[in-house]
Amino acid sequence: MPKANRFSDEIIFMTFKIYQDSTSISKIELLEKKSISGTLKGTQTSVHAENRLIIKQEDVQHQVVNEMSIEHPLFRYVEYGNQVGELETRLVEQKSAEFFIRVALHPKTYYIRIDEIRNDEKRTSTAMKIR
Repeated sequence: MPKANRFSDEIIFMTFKIYQDSTSISKIELLEKKSISGTLKGTQTSVHAENRLIIKQEDVQHQVVNEMSIEHPLFRYVEYGNQVGELETRLVEQKSAEFFIRVALHPKTYYIRIDEIRNDEKRTSTAMKIR
């Protein structure tokens, strides 16, 4: 008996811009969205960093049907050589950045919600209808 697939045969590719407004609140704008037929190879991995974005798929009643997390695009770790020639790492916060996600859609997905987590605390939430 074939194993039931909890995802549809639809993949959505989305490009966003995230930026901080004058009050230091992050805003997320959808720049581009493309949906294709197919399945993702492998499994979607999530990160658990103190600064991250959680991508949630929600049904028509806003119940979460699937979620994953990605590194926060406004925070980057940069390595550099210090004065004695040793490598050091520094966290750099940017004012704006673009990011891309690829998601295998659950058949019940009606909305995509992006929760911003900073220092392990939820800051903002952005939802958009995709079906």
